Amino acid sequence: MLTTHLTPTDFPPEPGLPNAWQVPINYALHPGIRPCPVVFMPQRYTFPAATIVTPLYNTYELLHETAQSVFNQSMQQFEWIIIDDGNTSPEALDVMTELAAKDSRVRLVRHEHNRGVSAARNTAICAARTDYLLLLDSDDTIEPGTLEKLIWRMFTWPNIAFARGYSVGFAAHHYVLFAGFHMGKMFTRNNMANLSGTMLRPSRLQNVRYNEDTQTGLEDWEFWLHCAAEGIWGGSIYECCDWYRRRVTHTDRWEAYDPNKFDAFIQKMRRSFPSLWESDVAFPCTPPIPGWKDYESLSDASPCKNILVKRQRRIILLVDVLNAASRPWLGIVREFFARGQAVSIIAIGPGPHPLASAVYAITPEVFILSNFLDAPHYAAFISYLIVSRQADVLLAHGKLATAMVPYLALKHSISTAITSDTSKEFTKILHDAPWMEEINLSILPYAMHSVRPYPGLTQETAETILKDFLISSSDRYK
Repeated sequence: MLTTHLTPTDFPPEPGLPNAWQVPINYALHPGIRPCPVVFMPQRYTFPAATIVTPLYNTYELLHETAQSVFNQSMQQFEWIIIDDGNTSPEALDVMTELAAKDSRVRLVRHEHNRGVSAARNTAICAARTDYLLLLDSDDTIEPGTLEKLIWRMFTWPNIAFARGYSVGFAAHHYVLFAGFHMGKMFTRNNMANLSGTMLRPSRLQNVRYNEDTQTGLEDWEFWLHCAAEGIWGGSIYECCDWYRRRVTHTDRWEAYDPNKFDAFIQKMRRSFPSLWESDVAFPCTPPIPGWKDYESLSDASPCKNILVKRQRRIILLVDVLNAASRPWLGIVREFFARGQAVSIIAIGPGPHPLASAVYAITPEVFILSNFLDAPHYAAFISYLIVSRQADVLLAHGKLATAMVPYLALKHSISTAITSDTSKEFTKILHDAPWMEEINLSILPYAMHSVRPYPGLTQETAETILKDFLISSSDRYK
């Protein structure tokens, strides 16, 4: 039988991979459309960094929820192509027209008659103006940071053709799919990646397109196997990124799926791509994950500019791990938001991160770097985030986070950078800092000190200090 409702016990993460982002799911208020304490607006819209693609055929009722999750993205440099796949519903046409009229980033591409989702996606691959293409169905949603994290995953792994995170099923059926492209050969047994919520790199798909003749609901699986047969494969983000709506009709379709048809499909795939079943070697693999000791230099490269409108003071909080030791910071973050200050939280260590769910409940601006980046790119991403959010204050808690501060503060001329310390002589610096304004300092669990104790420190020296620390800490943080 076709396994359709996978759980962590069905396909647990492979040994050696980062721990899954396991968090209780609130299905009544799913993150894709939840109230967001941070409003992301582009300071200036430039050429799009990524394309979002949504086929639409008369199922317009939930498109506004999908649109909300698109416009809530922390990456605002995007174009959104909605494929009008021969809609016959006037209401569907009105919704699409309304979205395009409200935002210039929305483009409508029309099929004169209904051709199916595979044809719509093939059309989008040709119509996209970017090298990163996110597929998103008209009734699904994505987390606010999904686009940003997927772009960085694809950018830092130039050899992969696609990437996605874990998926949450909601509505008619609830589950969390802890599966992805890191599972490689397992795709010959079952389909473990939805097309919706997956980012493609069209330039790597010149010889692969969706089979427009497959109308059984397995066209996505056939596409992955075709890619694998061409030696093309992808990577995963180890956290929940998209919300896959399960309709009653959808659930019933899969539960009533004829196992004979499923077996026939498998046999067809074996005939079409025989090499994939011949040996484990024949199936392409996700690239190996570089470790802390693989540093040669700190990367400065960034996939795009994404400078957001600054409506409030912005704080970057660096921590090693989101665990019990970080719990006192939750009160600080809540207080920051209550006082009208935005906070981006970056966890640098690989985890596990048991407090991740509690932090995500406060803000969508949570970046567990090991979930979507390799260690050599950590500094580049944090630098990107500082520029993108126009950060005013840099806070650090933990040895690894603190090691980042001199390098980042000097690189970006951050006037206020503060790290945790037990020395009480620096407490007055914090109390006198104007950025704190009316915040009650009694909530701070640690005495603090500024980076001002580093007079004469050059950027080159700061980079060397950071690099040496990361390498020396490789055994602890691998």
